[in-house]
Amino acid sequence: MNFFNISSKLWLFVMAAMAFSSCCKEEDQYGPYQAPATAEQKAFANALVGEWTVESAEGGELFDQMTLTINKRENNKEGDFVVEGVTGGNILFSDYWFFEDGKYETIDVGGTVRVATIDHLASEDMTMSFTADEDAYVLHLVKDAEAGQGDKDKVYVTASGAGEQDGSSWENAIEGNREGGLNAAWALLGETGTMMIEGGLYDVPQTLNINNSGASATGMKIIEGVDKGAGLPVFEGVWQEGDNSVSFIRASTNASFWAVKNIIIKNYANGIETRGRHETIEINNVTVDNCFYGLSIRGGATASNAEQGTHDVAIEGVTVKHFVESAVKIFGGTYKVTVSNSYADQGGEAFFQAGRENFPIAFSVGNDNDDEVNDSEINFINVRGENIYHANSGGWWNGYVFNAGTNARKITYTNCFAKNSTGTGFGDRSPAPVLTNCISIANTQNFRFWSTTGATVDNCLAAFSYRHGGDDNRANTNNFWTEVGSKVTVQNSTIYQSSTFEVVSRGATTLTNCIVSNSLYEDVLWNLEGKEAEGAAINWDNTIRHNTAQNADPEDDGNDPNLKNPTQDWDGMGDNFDSQEYADKGFSSTRS
Repeated sequence: MNFFNISSKLWLFVMAAMAFSSCCKEEDQYGPYQAPATAEQKAFANALVGEWTVESAEGGELFDQMTLTINKRENNKEGDFVVEGVTGGNILFSDYWFFEDGKYETIDVGGTVRVATIDHLASEDMTMSFTADEDAYVLHLVKDAEAGQGDKDKVYVTASGAGEQDGSSWENAIEGNREGGLNAAWALLGETGTMMIEGGLYDVPQTLNINNSGASATGMKIIEGVDKGAGLPVFEGVWQEGDNSVSFIRASTNASFWAVKNIIIKNYANGIETRGRHETIEINNVTVDNCFYGLSIRGGATASNAEQGTHDVAIEGVTVKHFVESAVKIFGGTYKVTVSNSYADQGGEAFFQAGRENFPIAFSVGNDNDDEVNDSEINFINVRGENIYHANSGGWWNGYVFNAGTNARKITYTNCFAKNSTGTGFGDRSPAPVLTNCISIANTQNFRFWSTTGATVDNCLAAFSYRHGGDDNRANTNNFWTEVGSKVTVQNSTIYQSSTFEVVSRGATTLTNCIVSNSLYEDVLWNLEGKEAEGAAINWDNTIRHNTAQNADPEDDGNDPNLKNPTQDWDGMGDNFDSQEYADKGFSSTRS
């Protein structure tokens, strides 16, 4: 775990001191002398112990998605405790704090004094104020305690409740459309129980905390919507962009063996958020609309213990629309994940708001900043994404349908579809991704790879790349882009009608049994300075080139491939783009 100062990225070691008597006392190895803790101080310290999640942060977004883990100090010196705060690899506090009247004086290695105040502390929530680098912050936290299990096999919930409201039947359903209503139902469930939620509108904002585990991978704890004639249950919050901390479902760290099925979530910052270190979770037939993240799947792994990361995750039949950051985000050392039969639509230009600092990625795996943990064995099957929009005045317009970072490993895409992104359809920085039967249409860049050990593209289609706006460097608009030092093998695939380049190869790119047709410019071998990159090459192996640029090398060497109805508005269904001239070359809708 890396510990660093908030702005300087130096190590921040936090120590605190209670006021002591005016007579001088020697400092021990733990800092200044401490008077014995009072009973109130002991109770306060004990109440702090546990894991706390930042529900909201005032004064900056630095602490969004953070967890504070607070434990008693190892030598059991009473009245003091250890604080560790983690947010995407960033550390807020570490080492020792001491209580005096709700205040903590903290000293970093440079000698700067900061004061943090616990303004409110209850069993389940806390408010903490402090200054850091002369900036003031207020954190509102909720406790991620492992709750005790109930014993019910089924608990029934309706919006308004019924009868005795003990959850024993539909006639005695718990009232779900109230603050805490869903948590009350969850608390009654046994470790293999199912919460049955009747369809209808639930418009009282609340967070359902999954704070304990099911029994096993075959004995899961389930949240399930039930359509009794009024459709599936719709949970509608009041989220407004800027406050990105409120989730509809939040799974506490280590909560495992649970499933969510058949619900609709609207207007929450995060539809479903997991805090990490989960085993065997299923999310099926869930729709999220108007959110920051649709699903945020955190691993919680560390460099020393990668296996503790979230694993064995099945996401199927999920639809996410109108998201700011990601439809599905997988990060933090998550492994063994399958995303299948799912769909993302950001909403295009109509949903975009000028001034957003982030750029959208529909399906995001890993990142480029943390190589200590890897997100691995991530499989996308029958997944579609479109209408990803990001405008950046005077620069490159970002946005990805699929994106894998440098710490991603063993990523596969099968029967996937990407369309109409202002940035890239498929962008993958992992070492050796495999793409099979994938289609990328009308993105500024359709496929982009950084792989140094070998990306494989088989039976895929890249068509109609065009610049949506921003940077007018024509090389940035292309059907295939391979980065410096990369190795990419493209086989049985079709590249059709780029508004500029068919292939920009800054690494070693081989095309075998492919069809390249209707490109306006030649292929190029570029490095970052616009010059031919060392080692850059395009190898044409039994590949047909037709109606390409006059100065392309090699020149056209085949008949018209006679593609079926090659239109830009194709939705990926049917046999469009199949070659009627070369059955054994290029993309085919029937080849498996």
